[in-house]
Amino acid sequence: GDTDRVRITPQLIRVSDDRHLWSEIYERTLTQIFAIQTDIAVNIVEALGVTLLEPERAAIAVRPTENLEAYEYYLRGNSYFRRSYEQKDKYSALEMYSRAVELDSAFAAAYAALSTTHSWFYWVCIDCTDDRLALAKQTADKAMKLNPNLPESHIALAKYYYYGQRDYESALLECDIARRIQPNNAELHMLIGALSRRQGNWDKAIQHFKSATDLSPQSAQWHHGLSFTLALNRRYPEAIAAIDRTLSIAPDLALAYALKSFVYLMWQGDVDKARQVLADAIGKVDSSAFAGRWYRLYILERKFDSAAILLENSADCFEKCYWYTIMGRSELAKSSCESARAELEEALAVETHQSFKQHRILGFVYAALGRTDEAIREGELALELLPVSRDALGARDQLYWLAVIYTYSGKYELAIDQLEQLLNMPSWISVPYLRIDPTWDPLRDHPRFQALLEKYDRAN
Repeated sequence: GDTDRVRITPQLIRVSDDRHLWSEIYERTLTQIFAIQTDIAVNIVEALGVTLLEPERAAIAVRPTENLEAYEYYLRGNSYFRRSYEQKDKYSALEMYSRAVELDSAFAAAYAALSTTHSWFYWVCIDCTDDRLALAKQTADKAMKLNPNLPESHIALAKYYYYGQRDYESALLECDIARRIQPNNAELHMLIGALSRRQGNWDKAIQHFKSATDLSPQSAQWHHGLSFTLALNRRYPEAIAAIDRTLSIAPDLALAYALKSFVYLMWQGDVDKARQVLADAIGKVDSSAFAGRWYRLYILERKFDSAAILLENSADCFEKCYWYTIMGRSELAKSSCESARAELEEALAVETHQSFKQHRILGFVYAALGRTDEAIREGELALELLPVSRDALGARDQLYWLAVIYTYSGKYELAIDQLEQLLNMPSWISVPYLRIDPTWDPLRDHPRFQALLEKYDRAN
């Protein structure tokens, strides 16, 4: 009944032989929680026979805040932020972190977390305004001013440079500083992996993603990042193994099932295996998460009538525009494409740092409507806005859509140029998938397209 007291019983067990190395019972008041954390850390280090240098010992003893209520809001914010990519969870995290710094205006870690959340809102364009970006910088600077020796302060500034400016070099400099302070920070390795991926340093990216999963083996998010990167690099057996580890940790993670399903399509062109993965997810994830996946599988099997029924009930106007065009349903395509055109042109009335996405899909819409010159202009503009030299990860989508736009504008040679470039770099394009995807039917009989498939089939 005494709710002001806590009892903690940590145990240290060696994994290799299950030998019990150390255990202790701590019973203190809740106000002593930080002292308990310090005691546990010091006793574990001593049990392992490790000698701490004075800076490390001092770091263990640091109290993040004197306000327990602020600390609780901070922990809740962490829980919401790491729970999923859903907007509702990110908004809840923003609310929790904001409350934490209201309660303690000297809480550096909470300011750093708040900055990261603002940067994420800007990056994914939930709010890609200058005001949101300014908040990300202000709160990162506040964390740095309060505690420049806190790894989280440098991580927050790194994410501002990454998400807010696409300034990967400045972000990596902040990461280097944070690594000197705390080299075994899993989030830091994950961030370096993500930055390296954008720069096209794929081996380095995979190395850091693996380090992150080693340091934090129960993080489904880290394992998903690794599997995603392995799949892009066409290391399919490793990707499947990493996805299975992700699902062993988080069997309700829809993203992991979707990725595994797609990997089987890329690797083997196996629609049956892809469908079985989605079937295995039934009852574990929200069925709406895979609405688009089911009709795409029918399309890959060329069961267009079945696909059209699902497409009509579950897709937005652009998806309908795209797939009706691919399936040759010209009347249905025209109506959907006109709706998509109106929406996209309205969205592009205000340009943002993510506008290249609207330009590339508007390019396809124009191509489907027979507006060839405008289609090519939009597709090429998208690649100009985000070229491979600026973002090796993001630009793969620009190249893909430009290949599609050229194909449906009758520019087959240019389309094959883009496909060859995609086959020469980490991407979702693979020979097995090209063989079954009706998107590329206009190119099927082109001698150069056939030669391309044969060349890269032999290479793999």
